[in-house]
Amino acid sequence: MPGPDFYQATACGQISLEPVFEPVKADLQAVQQHILDWMEAEPLPIRQRLVRLTEQPGKMIRAAVLLLSAKACGEISKDHVELAAIVEMVHLATLLHDDVIDQASVRRGSASANALWGNTAAVLLGDLLLSKAFSLGVGLSRPEITALLTETAEEICRGELLQNLHRADWGLTEEQYMKIIDGKTAALFACTAALGAKVAGARESTAEALTQYGRQIGQAFQIRDDLLDLLSTEQQSGKTLGTDLAECKLTLPLIVWLRQLPEKQKQAAIKNLSEGSQIPHIAEQICQSPAMQKVRKILREFCGQASRFLTDLPDSAAKEALSKLAEILSCPE
Repeated sequence: MPGPDFYQATACGQISLEPVFEPVKADLQAVQQHILDWMEAEPLPIRQRLVRLTEQPGKMIRAAVLLLSAKACGEISKDHVELAAIVEMVHLATLLHDDVIDQASVRRGSASANALWGNTAAVLLGDLLLSKAFSLGVGLSRPEITALLTETAEEICRGELLQNLHRADWGLTEEQYMKIIDGKTAALFACTAALGAKVAGARESTAEALTQYGRQIGQAFQIRDDLLDLLSTEQQSGKTLGTDLAECKLTLPLIVWLRQLPEKQKQAAIKNLSEGSQIPHIAEQICQSPAMQKVRKILREFCGQASRFLTDLPDSAAKEALSKLAEILSCPE
């Protein structure tokens, strides 16, 4: 079975995520095996499609955050491995739904599920993954864990819905954007860090600090993803790029760029975006504008805040790995 995909970040010294994953490398492989074992019980046509989706397992950052949070507070247990699998299944389900919404044709360097089997199958596969994730969560017989997973799913759905409702809302503010990504992305990171700490028996203050670390990392991860949609290439990222602008999705670089434009230029840009014209030219303009430096600064602030939430943890390889993740995410190029 393939190990985790140790993603190479573009530029930034070609920093790899492997140093982040190293303390939990064997546990991440156990997470992948747990997911595959569940898939074996599915009818053949469903199993074939699910296995195809996991042939490129992705970065598994959320699972790694859960396991590293656990290890920073104590020992990794079988429950941690199962919870990390649940988190990965929830994340994969959201990707399937996102690709349908965005009409994306590439995911993790291969054809997306909707491109392969159509929108209906992709949505239903996502629904199956979510249903199974919650079924496994209930099976742990820990009501507080089930409640946290349910609340997180609600946050994710609300964030995704808000993003959809605000498409082409050219007056969207930074504050509104932050609320959207807090739900659609940061909530799951916060949940994973909390699960790792709580199930390891961490004190409430420690669990809360790691929860906040996860939330800050999640915010940073989404902002970095927004930047890479403009800066990266499809080969580097392994997914369809440029969909944010083409789909009139208000990301932080676009929000800041529009705000900095003189009114006449702003209205011309909005007109082109609304009509889906001159998208490559607009992307180039954003990349060459002061807006990018502003967004990079915001990204670094989230990563720095994430690291500060680790201050009171005892020194360990897991703590160092969590800090390293914040450092890597602070560099989007």
